[in-house]
Amino acid sequence: ADLLNRENTEEEKQNQTADEIADWGDEDPDCETKLKQETHWFNVKIHGEEIRGRIRAAILGQIKIDRTKRETKDRDEIWGVFKEDIEWKYMIYSRTNQTQSKKRNILKDTWNLRGTLDLLKEWQYTENDECRVCDSGIVETHEHHLLHCEDEKIKGMKNGIWNIMWEELDKRGEPWLPELIGLILFGQEEKIPSTRIKEDLPKSWQCSYDKNVNEKSNQEHAESMAVELILNLYHTQPIWKGILTTPMIRILTLGGIKPSKMKRTLKHYNDCLLVIREELWTHRNERTYTPEKEQEDMAYRKTVKRRTTGTKHIKKRKINEIIKYLTRITKDQSVNEHQSTNRTTIADIIPEKTKRTKCVSIMSKFDRIRKKTTTQRWRTLTTGILNKEQQKNNAAKVKNETETTNKTTNNQYIHI
Repeated sequence: ADLLNRENTEEEKQNQTADEIADWGDEDPDCETKLKQETHWFNVKIHGEEIRGRIRAAILGQIKIDRTKRETKDRDEIWGVFKEDIEWKYMIYSRTNQTQSKKRNILKDTWNLRGTLDLLKEWQYTENDECRVCDSGIVETHEHHLLHCEDEKIKGMKNGIWNIMWEELDKRGEPWLPELIGLILFGQEEKIPSTRIKEDLPKSWQCSYDKNVNEKSNQEHAESMAVELILNLYHTQPIWKGILTTPMIRILTLGGIKPSKMKRTLKHYNDCLLVIREELWTHRNERTYTPEKEQEDMAYRKTVKRRTTGTKHIKKRKINEIIKYLTRITKDQSVNEHQSTNRTTIADIIPEKTKRTKCVSIMSKFDRIRKKTTTQRWRTLTTGILNKEQQKNNAAKVKNETETTNKTTNNQYIHI
């Protein structure tokens, strides 16, 4: 049937069409824009007949996975360094059904789009980007909020959710499994590390990682898998976001989790991480947006708003001022006299405060206008002939002169 020498049956034809659609999703550059427009109502057809049900859902799921893979290329702090180990299907199946708002919050958590203070400062919503929860003077990034914030209540919340995860893993797996998962999440120090290399891991893990495969027990093999998981991700943040990789699934199977209970265990694992992220965010909002801080942020936003609203129309206003300035100076002068006596540029007319602001781009605007206009229009602008009535009068004078010259030539011709 194709290059794989598969049997020419109806099921294999469906598989071949699914592969073609997946290849189209990888190769066609317009696939991403088309899917953004019609992601929900994307139609899958075979021989002109529309396909529905599980086959359609599987094809659309694979296309979405391929799109996500393309978006994760340069985001190592979110998805890890070695992204080929990510188990996308396990991540989809282990998610519980959520509302649209919760799904939106999960996406914000995953892609670091929560409104932390570093982003709010970049968006000009706040002036100070230091963490207001722990008051440590450190910039509040998404990584600091999730891993490094030293507030006592946040530490208590993390310990509480870890106790729930410990009980669940202890029921279904081996007795050494909860401790190993805890070291993967929290590390062996008091603070959760942001990045880890092989030397930062426990020595027993390093020994089991370097040991021969045939001489390892299940626990030692799971420890070597933990080392591989941490080295491939390099960042700790993906683990707290529920990114499931092949070594993680392998650790759970070696820890005694049966395949029939794997999906339930992964759901509980992801639900616990989701709950702790939501609780941390609500606690952060309570501590960050106090009435005093809100008044400071509102005052800062008002000043920014004045600046932006003042500079929205500054382009037209400044251009008009420039034109008036030039016409006022060059009213009774020729172009050569103006260039020799008054060498004022546009940059000299603009105040220095407006030069520093981002919103003011008068030079580029004025350059665009100058490029669009002809050289004759620019000469008339610099010489001060901007009045339309004056231009009409000049045109009328030119017409009268031409008419008189024509009449005189005709009369001379007739007289001869």
